[in-house]
Amino acid sequence: MNGSPIAHGWSSAGSETGAPLVFTVLSSLQLSSAIGNILHGRR
Repeated sequence: MNGSPIAHGWSSAGSETGAPLVFTVLSSLQLSSAIGNILHGRR
């Protein structure tokens, strides 16, 4: 973790803005993309 500035930046930004909000946005994006893939695959 020490050698990863990206992870450090993400964790510091998450603690400042609120990690739950970030995870909620990422989860919703992943869910929407997954649903889109399923719909396209069933057509």
